[in-house]
Amino acid sequence: MENERFTEALVEGAKELNVSLDEKQARAFLLYAETLIEWSGRMNLTALKDMEGILHKHFLDSLTAVPYIQDGMTVADVGSGAGFPGIPIKIAMPGVRLTLMDSTKKKLVFLDHMIDLLQLDNTKTVHCRAEDAGRDPAHRERYSAAVSRAVGRMDLLAEYCVPLVKPGGVFIAMKGPNAQEELADAVELIERLGGRIGYCDYTVIKSPINQDMIERQLIIIEKYRQTPAKYPRTSPELAKIHKKG
Repeated sequence: MENERFTEALVEGAKELNVSLDEKQARAFLLYAETLIEWSGRMNLTALKDMEGILHKHFLDSLTAVPYIQDGMTVADVGSGAGFPGIPIKIAMPGVRLTLMDSTKKKLVFLDHMIDLLQLDNTKTVHCRAEDAGRDPAHRERYSAAVSRAVGRMDLLAEYCVPLVKPGGVFIAMKGPNAQEELADAVELIERLGGRIGYCDYTVIKSPINQDMIERQLIIIEKYRQTPAKYPRTSPELAKIHKKG
């Protein structure tokens, strides 16, 4: 895929999501995609090895969260992996103060490289499990927003992420088209965590290249009071819950 076509498609696709990107931001995404493909040849960062797939299924998908984040917010990307959705959000909103959390050290090596390469200020990585971060005073209720595109049940994601958010902030869960079924089983726990369902937004992301579509459902959880000290529960406790599910 030619570089010019990539940047044109990116800007076009972002516009459909009500996200405006300038030439400098588009070049940053291009460099990100090229570096991701290069590094994926050495480590398992993404199953996608083509620029078009990365544009559609990683970059545009990540940008669906941008309208729900305000510039200047402190944002935790939980289970960031290869940087999604955190780095695309940061490129689109340079004023965001971003923390990329992941439990896999080699992925953090890649993320640190991207931070340097793209010259992303106010951006750092943290090597941790999400449930441990939620019990750590350095991270507990320190963020205006937590966002996660990680695979996992809604109740577990809420327990990982809501404790990181300070009252008045939001947790943005990026889920698939069947999110409502998971959400019904998680409402009671979300309330115990100090959150409530703000709203849900269903988005279809169309590829500017071949018109393929992704169904993305964003669940916005508003944090309205402090999370009780018992949450998040320990890894063994959460493992038992996950096993039961």
